[in-house]
Amino acid sequence: MKFFLTTIVVALLLISAASKSRSAISYPDEGGTPSPPEAALLLIAAASKSRSAICSPDVDRTPSPPEAGSLAHTNKKIPLIRTGKPKEVNPMEYLTHDLARMSVLLGTPIFYPSEYLNITTHDRTSDLDMFTAWHGFGYPDVLQKVVFDTGSDFSWIRCNMTRINSTESYQGASYAPADSFTSKLVFCGSSNCLKAGGRCKVGGNDHCFFSTHYMDASSTQGIVFMDELNLTYFVSVKHFLFGCATSDVGYFGDLDGLIGLGRGPMSLAQQIHKTDAPSVDITHNGFSYCIPSSRSKKSGFLTFGRMDESTSDITFTKMFRHRTHMSLYFVDLTYMYVGNEFIAMPVKQETFVDSGATLTYIPPEVHGNLTRVFRQEFEKYLIPKDVYILGGCFNFTDAPANIPIPQVIFGFSDGTEFDLSYEGIFFNPRPGKRIACLAFHSQSGISIIGRSAQQSVEIVFDIVNDNLGFGPKGGC
Repeated sequence: MKFFLTTIVVALLLISAASKSRSAISYPDEGGTPSPPEAALLLIAAASKSRSAICSPDVDRTPSPPEAGSLAHTNKKIPLIRTGKPKEVNPMEYLTHDLARMSVLLGTPIFYPSEYLNITTHDRTSDLDMFTAWHGFGYPDVLQKVVFDTGSDFSWIRCNMTRINSTESYQGASYAPADSFTSKLVFCGSSNCLKAGGRCKVGGNDHCFFSTHYMDASSTQGIVFMDELNLTYFVSVKHFLFGCATSDVGYFGDLDGLIGLGRGPMSLAQQIHKTDAPSVDITHNGFSYCIPSSRSKKSGFLTFGRMDESTSDITFTKMFRHRTHMSLYFVDLTYMYVGNEFIAMPVKQETFVDSGATLTYIPPEVHGNLTRVFRQEFEKYLIPKDVYILGGCFNFTDAPANIPIPQVIFGFSDGTEFDLSYEGIFFNPRPGKRIACLAFHSQSGISIIGRSAQQSVEIVFDIVNDNLGFGPKGGC
């Protein structure tokens, strides 16, 4: 009996120590930078110690960790940190990246103009303007570095599957489902497998398999799991469906995975919103993010929780669901002001907001008018097109320190207007030099409000009321 009581006491002490281990997690503060470099409009997940457990399919094991607080009340901001120094970039790399992305999102083939042909199409996370933050998977939670994407629904991370009766495993992956007390294997043919778009593998076991394809022919595949996702120390999603990647093709760099924030049912935003209250610690109707400008010393942020639309400094316009592209966030952009010039968008022009596209894409006639205004305004500073190809680049080396620039405003059908910041209008392909290129490009068909246009402004997605909000300039 004495031995039995001693065993119970030791077990309780171990459980207590494991629970306290979460309080030792060091989340980066407003200016902090975790050790890993590089990434792409990133979200990254947070960490703890590993503990071994047998992974039994669709069955909860040991007690869950203590209940987290409510983001609706604390509105904790998850830092988005710029993880690399600004570097020189060929503007055509932005275009090739975005064109490849569009071909996947919109299901259209890529047609590269002749001047693009000397540019290698790729999606290296180190080449583009990217950001990181921290979150955790499992219990105890494990650090994961994951890009968030409003154009994707399904989330996945690289996994160590050596103890899950799987023939494949991602070498070097830090998250192992077998080491998480809260992980659950999703069966092939189950409702959760169907929700995740998974499938049974011919001649395989009863695992739920997934495969996802991205820009530049990059792809990932693996097995669907459910586990706890810790957005911050205070906030967790108890039963988060995601993919455990066992292999990928293409260049994902040092990323551990991707978090989908699209409108589809499998995105993190929708899983939080539609999960029963006991399974999630958030009263939730949306999310927001703020991408800092290259000139800002502030970090950006990502938040989840209740969006207060009575806030006076945020203006909202309606979002609508596209009949074909159901995962994307569409808005009714009807006009632009460029300086004092009013420019109407084509009738029934379709436009969506995207965290993954670098530039903003508008119809050829609208783009022509926009570039004309800037070329006339800054004719003496214009750089010949054969230098930067884009046709809207300027050398302000000899210009006054605070040279005024024409205002650019997006106008929506309900009267809402979005006044772009300087960084929303220009990008600098040569950091340290006073070079500025218009962050817009001509495109027929669907228009895209890209990441550049969103800089330094909090962008709010109210997914319950289908509203998109724009905060004031300098939000981060």
